Amino acid sequence: MQFVNPEADRLIPKSVATIKSWVTRSYAQEQLEIKQQLHSAISTIHFTFDLWTSPNRLALLGVVAHYTSEDGLLRHSVLALKEVHGQHSGENQAQAFLEVVDEYQIRNKIGYMMTDNATNNDTMIKEVSRRLKEEGIDYDPTLHRLRCNGHIINLAVRSFLHGQENQRALFKKIEKSEEWKTDDAEMAEWRNLGTLGRVHNVVYFITKTPQRLQTFRKLPGNKDGLSLKRDNKTRWNSWYLMLDWLLKDNIRAAVDAYCAREKQVERDRLSYSDWENMTKIRNFLKTFFEITKETEGRESTLDQILQAMDFLLYEFENNQKLYKNQGDEYMISCLDAGWTKMKKYYKNTDRSVAYLAATVLHPSCKWTYFESAWEPSWVTSARPKLVAFWRNHYKSTAVDISSYATSPPSISKLQSWRMSHTARVPSRAMDELELYLSQPIIPDLENALEWWLHSAQRKMYPNLSLMAIDLLSIPAMSAEPERVFSEAKLTITDDRNRLKEESINALECLKSWYKSLDRENEQKKEIENEARQEDAEMVL
Repeated sequence: MQFVNPEADRLIPKSVATIKSWVTRSYAQEQLEIKQQLHSAISTIHFTFDLWTSPNRLALLGVVAHYTSEDGLLRHSVLALKEVHGQHSGENQAQAFLEVVDEYQIRNKIGYMMTDNATNNDTMIKEVSRRLKEEGIDYDPTLHRLRCNGHIINLAVRSFLHGQENQRALFKKIEKSEEWKTDDAEMAEWRNLGTLGRVHNVVYFITKTPQRLQTFRKLPGNKDGLSLKRDNKTRWNSWYLMLDWLLKDNIRAAVDAYCAREKQVERDRLSYSDWENMTKIRNFLKTFFEITKETEGRESTLDQILQAMDFLLYEFENNQKLYKNQGDEYMISCLDAGWTKMKKYYKNTDRSVAYLAATVLHPSCKWTYFESAWEPSWVTSARPKLVAFWRNHYKSTAVDISSYATSPPSISKLQSWRMSHTARVPSRAMDELELYLSQPIIPDLENALEWWLHSAQRKMYPNLSLMAIDLLSIPAMSAEPERVFSEAKLTITDDRNRLKEESINALECLKSWYKSLDRENEQKKEIENEARQEDAEMVL
């Protein structure tokens, strides 16, 4: 190597500490860049976080920042995997969280927190609020506590799947076991759950050993030698994906053939009515799968949540009517349980006006969406909440905007005379929110944040645009920490099971930052290409 490149000598590790020192040095350098981005962000800094027990038994709090950068890009930066000491209480999590915030020196820029529905998250945010108040920072823990759309959908789906009253307690008991088994006792408990319990037993039995799976792949009906997809405790949509796969013609034929020849699953053999139930469940769950996929991406923001929940409640209610007319007690019971769970978390969105405000600030929605989707009384009660939020948190005390703010800045005396006698809207002072709402909606606008970042909007709505940029920088889900944990799990292998918090934190942050940099460079290239194309079209 030295012959090819004399500089190789200084690049070859010569001790067990070399790689760690390189990682630590790179982490320190890159962290300075992330700090600069956070300090110059044009939105407040929003957070997703979650607690994870690593394979080498460390309790790590994953903290991810979400914000709009100075150059107008929506960014997601992993800030830390911080070890939580002691019990996994909200207070201890708050301590770890604030240590991360202080490391990046952004206490005065803390925005909203998007998390799952665990109660210790409520405690954690309240504790953060209390500690900030001691320093003179007013932080409302109810307003700023938001709930992950993916977790809500998952809870509603689970209630739908195991919603019959006699099944709920049994399913909770089964879920407490660390690993789902295929012994007689556990299979009997699953069997008591009805159709889905039998499906679970069959799939887990077949996939439990290589020999059974080989037998299944060689069955005459399974012409492509395919395997099976399994449900699991943690992955969203696993039940939908399993049922959708099973209902393929060749897979269904192979499952029936396997159950007919294997005595150990004879009692779980799926009947015609079981397959009918599976088809109904799969068809209903497809909508939930599509909504989850649509709102889990990095570009999905808070403005989508109320619309997604409205649509899913509409789906529940439509199907309730359908199956009541058909007298299908099985589906009615499932739908009622799922609807109840969805409605519970839908009502929780009333606790933070941020959901409402983000939707109204989407130029394709404004109040038009709510006037169409909501009861009139709900819209009437929602308006004062939005106005109060705007006035208390963002509205400037400066002079209001003229109602003719949208007119050309330089007009002749004749034009001014004509406007004063022909304007439909009386000439009066309007605040920015009133002016924005008085304008027509923009149909099919894909990127609301990009619209608000445009210089024309920022000039016309100097304070309202800040409110919009803040709210439209909030992610719709708290999935980002889960992605970090998945990456970390690949790092902490059996050969690296003694990695400490400092090394794990540096490695995972660097991985995330380098990937984010690649994504940002791609975005910038796309923007530059679009600009060149527009210039070329103008020249033509």
